[in-house]
Amino acid sequence: MPGTNQVKDQARKLVDALLDDVTWDEFARRVYERPMIEQSRADVAAGRIVTSDRLRERYGLKR
Repeated sequence: MPGTNQVKDQARKLVDALLDDVTWDEFARRVYERPMIEQSRADVAAGRIVTSDRLRERYGLKR
């Protein structure tokens, strides 16, 4: 987990990147999605992914 200063810096960058007419719902969605995106990137980097083709093969599903 990033340190507090890192989180605050990232939060500031997120706010600065928002459009002027952003809604609270859009802001909340972006805050909610941020850690999921970071975890996904870490999973890809660590090779912890399974392609859809591999899943189809595993479960005998056709395309």
